[in-house]
Amino acid sequence: MRFFLLIPLASSALLAVGLPCPPIARAELPPGFELVRLTDNPEFEYQPKMNNRGQVVYLRRFGGYAEWDDLFFFDGRRHVRITNDDPATPIRDVTPDINDDGTIVWSRAIGPSGPFGPTLEVMLYSDGQMTRLTDNDTDDWAGSINDLGHVAWDHTFGDGECSPTTDIYVWDGARMERLTWDGEGSQGISNQGPEVNNAGDVIWTRFDFCQHPWASTIQLYRDGRIMQISEGDEYEPNVPAISECGVAAWGSNDRFFDYDWLFTWQDGVRTMLSDWGSHPRINCRGDVYFIRWHGDIDSWQAWYYTNGQFYHLSEERPRWNTNGDINEAGDAVWPSYQSEANADIMLMRANGVKRPRIANQVGQVHADSWNRVSYP
Repeated sequence: MRFFLLIPLASSALLAVGLPCPPIARAELPPGFELVRLTDNPEFEYQPKMNNRGQVVYLRRFGGYAEWDDLFFFDGRRHVRITNDDPATPIRDVTPDINDDGTIVWSRAIGPSGPFGPTLEVMLYSDGQMTRLTDNDTDDWAGSINDLGHVAWDHTFGDGECSPTTDIYVWDGARMERLTWDGEGSQGISNQGPEVNNAGDVIWTRFDFCQHPWASTIQLYRDGRIMQISEGDEYEPNVPAISECGVAAWGSNDRFFDYDWLFTWQDGVRTMLSDWGSHPRINCRGDVYFIRWHGDIDSWQAWYYTNGQFYHLSEERPRWNTNGDINEAGDAVWPSYQSEANADIMLMRANGVKRPRIANQVGQVHADSWNRVSYP
């Protein structure tokens, strides 16, 4: 059971990457920002992540099913296809992230055969070279990479009594460290969705699927110890994020009134940012990208908080606008779903900033071989 994705993802056909549309006027944007389509074509593109240089990594779905998702990279000028698999033997790529050096981490289904096909292994891509970080017989779901090249992910140990059990691992460029020890012999404990910042803080959700309904807490690793930062009045908190300044954010529910609470946390103090919102991303300025469910149009919509104000970034019915990312400049990126077969990547960025021209070019880097990391 995985909780990093909000909705089931569907298929798309194979076409070339298109040019982004002109700025979109219907959205409610913070002053000084513009909204553009980073991709604009009939394909299904999703799971975008962005660094502070405005570079974006994302996935594109091919072939009409979830076993063929290739990795793409927008470098500010062109869209580069990182993985380019043979349609006869498609390989699944999932959960990418990118740091300010342009190094990409993600999970790729190249392990031994498991109950749902080849297992996922953690991969790195930098300067045209791929490196394989994990090599085992269960799934490794990549979480994030910081600017030091440290990588956090969750490793699956087995089915457990109630769900697959997973633990959090971190690689510091030389050594692998296991942060949690719930996976072996646990009763449905699953640690998922880690994120690491440059200070070495790691945040994730700890799920207990043996409870009915399931329960969860937000966990933070800092200075060599693990602490719970969500509180007892929260119901099923999940999908946390942490800024480079050590400020955390996550969504939770109200058990009785079915509200979506949006919390931030800093130095032991929890604050409710909104009683309507979930799946946040936060930067050091305190800007927050998040999503809200709009029951009147049956749609998830993109929202943004900055300087005490909330902005509705998307008003494109019947599009769903879901989990995205934010950088230190306040730029935000997210997928906008037109249908079950079509989704575009949206980018809100500061206007008036000189940027490289966005060109309709697709580079290709074949993923036929990679290096393996050996651990001391």
